[in-house]
Amino acid sequence: MIESMTNLVFFGHHKCASTWMGRIFYDLQAITGWSIQYGFNPSRKLNILGNAKLEHVRGYENFRGLHLIRDPRDIVISGYYSHLKTHPTRKWPELEKFRKKLLEVDMEKGLLMEMDFLANHFHDMQNWDYNNPNILELRFEQTTVQADWLKIFDFLGIVDHSNSNISFQAIMTYNKLNNRKLVPFRFNEVKVPEKLLLGIPEDHSFKKLSGGRKKGETNINSHYRKGLSGEWKTVFTEYHKDYFKQRFPGLLEKLQYESTEEW
Repeated sequence: MIESMTNLVFFGHHKCASTWMGRIFYDLQAITGWSIQYGFNPSRKLNILGNAKLEHVRGYENFRGLHLIRDPRDIVISGYYSHLKTHPTRKWPELEKFRKKLLEVDMEKGLLMEMDFLANHFHDMQNWDYNNPNILELRFEQTTVQADWLKIFDFLGIVDHSNSNISFQAIMTYNKLNNRKLVPFRFNEVKVPEKLLLGIPEDHSFKKLSGGRKKGETNINSHYRKGLSGEWKTVFTEYHKDYFKQRFPGLLEKLQYESTEEW
């Protein structure tokens, strides 16, 4: 017997901290024993969609979600370094081909190629419904620096503010037994003690994930390369800016980063 459930979903986009948020969701799974899926699967309590599309949202009947976006110009910078050096190419043959092309050109040309390569991802961000009451909209620039995690977990409806650890530990144990098919029932709608939840993002700070570096200390060979926003301002040439405006008209306005007339 499986208890009815509300899906908890992370809706992400390429180079928008999806790996980081995925780690947080997997830790939530480890604490609760809830079922989890990287990808769209409403039969699992937790879903992580690293490349979310609007049609994914329509596939859930009862859910609470987090959607995280990032300044697309910084996505171009992050994507360039990642696709040039660190992003795995396994199961992504298009990236393997693209990496070979990036290695043949300088950074100025590579950034233009990166914009073209990311076009479908930017299309998904531009076509997103930013007014869905079941989704908490988050921004990379704030969430990775000083997020209100209690507010975030509260939005998902999973915080036990009484911190009743004893009953929760029993539920967690039961769920893990269910995962091993040793008991027939599982608890999908439980509250998690506040202290346990707030410990999850603390375990995934930039300093810990980067091997001890502070934000701004760069390692181009690391997935967690720099950890700061606004890098495009010192990297984009006027030609890059013009190309971006022409390639993605209205994108910055839709995402409310700024008007293209302002930069």
